[in-house]
Amino acid sequence: MDYLRSETRKFRHRYWLPAALGVAAPTSIALALVAFSYGSSAPVLTALGVTLLISGIYILPTVALLGFRDIKKLRKLLRLDLDIGLVERFEAVSDSQPGSPEQTPELGSKLESMEVLPGSMSVLKMNGVIPPKRLAVEITETAPPSSATRTLKPAASAGRTFALRRLTADEQVELAATVQRLKKSVWITCIVIAIFVPAMLHELFGISHGVLSTEPLTLHALNLFVLVAAASAIYRLYRLFRNSRLLTKDLHEAELVSVAEHTAPFETFEVLRHSKLIWSKAAQPSLWRHSRAQIRRSDYLLDLKL
Repeated sequence: MDYLRSETRKFRHRYWLPAALGVAAPTSIALALVAFSYGSSAPVLTALGVTLLISGIYILPTVALLGFRDIKKLRKLLRLDLDIGLVERFEAVSDSQPGSPEQTPELGSKLESMEVLPGSMSVLKMNGVIPPKRLAVEITETAPPSSATRTLKPAASAGRTFALRRLTADEQVELAATVQRLKKSVWITCIVIAIFVPAMLHELFGISHGVLSTEPLTLHALNLFVLVAAASAIYRLYRLFRNSRLLTKDLHEAELVSVAEHTAPFETFEVLRHSKLIWSKAAQPSLWRHSRAQIRRSDYLLDLKL
């Protein structure tokens, strides 16, 4: 408790960095205007002015606001941990047989125990020792592997054997939660794109009609920045929507494909039929089921052909 109180007090002195960035934003804009005033004779100053203007309008205020929000939020969560007065303790499952003497874990050899603050979701202790810096964690639960009888299917290739099994009730609940999270991300990304639409349309219209030469270079640079951000958001929207749609089909069908490799390295997978996401590998849940991070290409079994 004393340690948490001291950590809460430390956060009072961390607001200076976001405040400094907030003050630097108008300074950057002022320097950009000075650079533009001399930019007619020096293209380098014009480029410097564009960089300073983008930093002053977008980058510095965004970083300052996000930093201020994160510090305030974490300080609030640490106070919540003080009010709760409890920690969640996780221990590694021992491989020893019941009744055998327990091995004393050596610090630094491997992770045997972890204590997590439930409010801030940060690690309090690892193997009984407070970590040197703050570590944020996410506690998730995956459905236990099923021992249900599987219906064999003919092998699609000589090196593989396929089988089908139904998703258990717990697995369907887990998959439904993933689908809902993806659908929420789709709506958030749509809102972000909608904010970028006016500048994006303006830039595209200017490119197609050749009217950009009559506009200030600063506005042109800002529109290009928005155009790149919008293109990135549209690509993210495509991936989120595609994963959401295919996982919804997997949820409605509620079937997995079990794949057994008969050639080295003799791996076994469970794959969702429509999305082709690897559900488990060697009877262990895939990492994307434990994390809210974006699904990566390595999480798919792309060569699955049924």
